[in-house]
Amino acid sequence: MSRNWMYVFLLALVCAAVAQCKAAVGWTQKTVVKQVELGGAVTQIEWDITAQPTGEVPAYATDDTYPLVLYLSEEEERNIAYIRASASLLSSKKDSLRVPVERGGPVNVKEGKHWYAAMLPRHMVQSGADIRLRVFANVVHDAQPLPKAIAQSEKQLLLWSGDVSLRPAYPTQSGTVVIKTPNTNVVSFSPKDGAKTKPNAITYGPLANLPAFVPGTSDVPQGRVHYEFDRPVLTFVDYDRHVEISHWGDNMATSDTIWMRNDGPKLKGHFNRAKHMVNMWSNPSVEVGAQIHSVPVLLPPAARDVYYVDATGNVSTSRFGPPTGGPLMPRRLDLQPRFPVLGGWNYTFTVGWNQRMSTAGLAKRLPGSHRFRVAVPFLTAPVQTAVDHAKLRIVLPEGAKDIDITLPFDVDSESIDVYPTYLDTIRRPAVVLERARCTAKLNGFVYVDYTLSPLAHFRKVLAVAVAAAALFFIAA
Repeated sequence: MSRNWMYVFLLALVCAAVAQCKAAVGWTQKTVVKQVELGGAVTQIEWDITAQPTGEVPAYATDDTYPLVLYLSEEEERNIAYIRASASLLSSKKDSLRVPVERGGPVNVKEGKHWYAAMLPRHMVQSGADIRLRVFANVVHDAQPLPKAIAQSEKQLLLWSGDVSLRPAYPTQSGTVVIKTPNTNVVSFSPKDGAKTKPNAITYGPLANLPAFVPGTSDVPQGRVHYEFDRPVLTFVDYDRHVEISHWGDNMATSDTIWMRNDGPKLKGHFNRAKHMVNMWSNPSVEVGAQIHSVPVLLPPAARDVYYVDATGNVSTSRFGPPTGGPLMPRRLDLQPRFPVLGGWNYTFTVGWNQRMSTAGLAKRLPGSHRFRVAVPFLTAPVQTAVDHAKLRIVLPEGAKDIDITLPFDVDSESIDVYPTYLDTIRRPAVVLERARCTAKLNGFVYVDYTLSPLAHFRKVLAVAVAAAALFFIAA
């Protein structure tokens, strides 16, 4: 029986290899440059690929698109939060074209790894000319603090580990991996063989004539970079955005409740406030590097009635300046917690505001019978901030029906629920969206179309009138 299972397993491996070979035809990659830009909670990765179509039609090609496959490491795949791609003909001076990126796989039955494919327009590929493809990705929590705990005024060091070679899906003539650090303070890195260093960059390659990578059978050299990061490692553990739409008030009310955590090294020992105050006066750089003293929140230019509170009450230490840079520029709120947030510490706060939908261009009436559309940004997060879980609830007017949702990207959960508010008769419909692993790049608009009849407009008015009349007659 065990021998039969071994045959089945080997057959599965062979089938996976055959399918993989079929998926990896169609291209010859002339140059591939992978640049890894290290940071705190977010690592930015860019692949710059010059490829030539071979004329073979790969698997997963359609009548309109032609895939170019890209492999990620297991760590990158597990923590990827954002990916997009653009393509252009190398000989053309036209602007690059945004192309969709689809997740596929698995390509290895044992490890269950997946791949991504940039779906290039077939007309671009059929020209036979060289194509330049640029793929941008954000990976969260790719670097970890080392040491795990530091004293109050000690420098913060992070450790990144990952590929120092490529995982090309096609034969590649020249490949390079560049690892960029946020500053020149690199404690150590490995391997040193074949590495070329600059003040804030480590380059491996160019590596010549790389064969196509076969997941599960090819080993990729691994490297480590131990570097200083002089800013807080900021994570929004839970980001809950609640939006209520009012046609009567021409208002969109937004409330963001955020659970924030400093994912830098934990504090060794106890926090000394006297030492903190002395350092902030004499040498602030030793305190502000690893501590969260302020969180920048960009609000819409038309935001009004802004409030910012935590569990204790109004956060009066924050600063909310007047609009600067023109009427279309966002307004900056510097939210300052009541205490410096050190590594491993948490802080929860709520920011809310109102804005007129008509003047801000957030709502419009569509052709048809009483159809409306509202545009709501999915989230607003600072750069270099990882969002572990984001939830958006859009509460529509009471009586809204025939709801259609247009998303700027994929989400993990999408549902239509009901949400009770004051003086409701049938409760209000609510669109609920959830997604894990987000960054500031996922700030696109969610569009919601719905039908709202004239009767629905006056439902609450009629309900109040009937209730008032009933009370009058009861009292009489």
